[in-house]
Amino acid sequence: MTDNLKKIHRSLQPCLRAVKDSYFNGSSNQISRSAHVCENVKSELVKVKNVNVNGVVNIDNWHPTLGTMNINLVPMIDNDLAETAGEESQQLTGWRCDSPTVVSNGEILLEVSLCNLLNRGEKV
Repeated sequence: MTDNLKKIHRSLQPCLRAVKDSYFNGSSNQISRSAHVCENVKSELVKVKNVNVNGVVNIDNWHPTLGTMNINLVPMIDNDLAETAGEESQQLTGWRCDSPTVVSNGEILLEVSLCNLLNRGEKV
């Protein structure tokens, strides 16, 4: 699992950086540019399906024993959900991983591990 998570993490970086930059530079006009960067994230382990107007990144992520999982990477500012706010510059402080469907314990562990890696660069 560790090697796959690291590969997923590396694959997602251009997309997540683009969303962070959109918020920092005045997000409302730039989220669509982030979506274009994110659309190019496609590998054997992860694929970005879409990015919504607030920069929530929806991914399909493949796991050897769990199969394909769908996860939303939700941009956060401190402990609040980030939302676009005109041309206001905002600094994202992390990502929350949400599953849009009911998940098993194994899937929850994968979500937690992925979020830990995204938020702290933590080794898993």
